[in-house]
Amino acid sequence: MIYPVEEPQLERKNDKLAVTIGGNGMPFAIYTHDSWGVVKVASFKTLGEAQQVFSAVCCDPWYQQDGGVKGVELVQNAEDGASQRLDWFAFR
Repeated sequence: MIYPVEEPQLERKNDKLAVTIGGNGMPFAIYTHDSWGVVKVASFKTLGEAQQVFSAVCCDPWYQQDGGVKGVELVQNAEDGASQRLDWFAFR
């Protein structure tokens, strides 16, 4: 189980709710990709936490059966705004 350091922040993006745990200084993030674009699911301080949630999202029956969500990615964000994809999963 993951225990956030800070209170989660809910925000609506593209008619979906996204959860952000913390704010700046969170170098790892999970995004979903669907027909409407890209939605940030959550941000994490450690790679281990991000990998746990990434694996859970990949196995989640809702995401697998939804049909609208095409994929999920794990990204490392740099302070200069650059990002690097660390992992990707496509739903079939």
